Amino acid sequence: MQSEEHANPKHAIIAGFGVPGRMAHEALCLAGWEVSVIERNAVTVERCKSGMDIRLGDATELDTMRDAGLESADLVVIALPDEASVMRCIDTVHQAKPDIRIVARTYFTSSAYEARRRGATDVVIAEQVIAAAMGDLVKQAVK
Repeated sequence: MQSEEHANPKHAIIAGFGVPGRMAHEALCLAGWEVSVIERNAVTVERCKSGMDIRLGDATELDTMRDAGLESADLVVIALPDEASVMRCIDTVHQAKPDIRIVARTYFTSSAYEARRRGATDVVIAEQVIAAAMGDLVKQAVK
């Protein structure tokens, strides 16, 4: 007998399928979620299309998000590599579905404040991740 969660799995959309998007995809799939991926790179889409829901498109466009299932989605992960597109994507998603959880990536702390202001629920900030790793390595080096 299937659990109710697996009978009706949650749905996530991932915008961007570079390393961060792939890690999010793996975590969601392992948790039993249905995942739709939007990717701009046609070569990546062609290489990955067998066995997963991946589509070529611009995640900053509402029609693309709708085609990926925004209306039924429980989570949007914005793993795009440029902050201007991240902000536009947050705007698109938040305006269409204000209560959805949005996890976004930024490079700088200042951009994370803007991402949250626009509607991102959670933000991964590259410079803070790098700073923590750098600090850990330096602490190990001086022991």
